[in-house]
Amino acid sequence: MNKFQSGNIRAEFDIHGQLWIGQTARGWGAQGGKPFGLEKVVWDGTNPFELLDIKLTKKGFKLTFTEALNPESVTAKSLSAQSWHYHYSSNYGSPKVDLTSLTINKVTLSEDHKTIYVQMPLASDKVIQIDFPGLRDVKGRSVSVEKVYYTLNQLRK
Repeated sequence: MNKFQSGNIRAEFDIHGQLWIGQTARGWGAQGGKPFGLEKVVWDGTNPFELLDIKLTKKGFKLTFTEALNPESVTAKSLSAQSWHYHYSSNYGSPKVDLTSLTINKVTLSEDHKTIYVQMPLASDKVIQIDFPGLRDVKGRSVSVEKVYYTLNQLRK
């Protein structure tokens, strides 16, 4: 059997090749009242359409998806972005400081249609949120999570 364990999450394939994931002490994202859980993951034979990777570029970001994008959906109007920072202190948490909407200057689609290059203003020491609810894959599907966060500590020159 193949096994994987990380912190309070353990995953294991049974003798039939089915994936079981167990979790204890549930963590922040857990739902329900119990401190444990067990879930069987079953592949339905399809690949999801999701964000696969984000990389910082000199002019913005490179976003790569798991499936080819519909070129008609790749426009600056399909995306929005904002930035902010936090007050650092010995107290836990901080409200968003200097919340600013960012202009999407240009969006370019790669030849394989899986990657977009988003040109936008960049500033260091900011959290950048990019929303992409208007993007669709070639089958018309939208992603299940329509935003990504990137902590931009330092810009390269």
